[in-house]
Amino acid sequence: VQIQSKPLSEKVAWFQSICSQLYGPKSSPSSAPENSTRYSAIHIPIRREYLLQDSMSAVLSMTNPIDLHRTWRIHFANEDGIDAGGLTREWFHLVSSSLMDVLNGCWCTAKGGGNQMHLQINPS
Repeated sequence: VQIQSKPLSEKVAWFQSICSQLYGPKSSPSSAPENSTRYSAIHIPIRREYLLQDSMSAVLSMTNPIDLHRTWRIHFANEDGIDAGGLTREWFHLVSSSLMDVLNGCWCTAKGGGNQMHLQINPS
């Protein structure tokens, strides 16, 4: 599909059709009780000292693709806090920073970066 050459109105219609395929048919929790888990939050307990391990275990244990669309509520073990968005934001920041850390071995610095740091996938 050469969507780039289409007018904006057709691009919007195409984008909305793609999004509707991702989310499936619209229904409310009261009209579809079997889909009520789609609308509830999923609670993810995380130990800070095992941030990546707990995070990967939690995400990979989500066998139903709908879980990826649910609201995630992060709870850090042995810490008081109600996740109204701040804990999830902190979790995303910590996980993404940890994943991009060259000390984890997934990435290495690329040569010729000048005064900027460029990363590439670690070939080893």
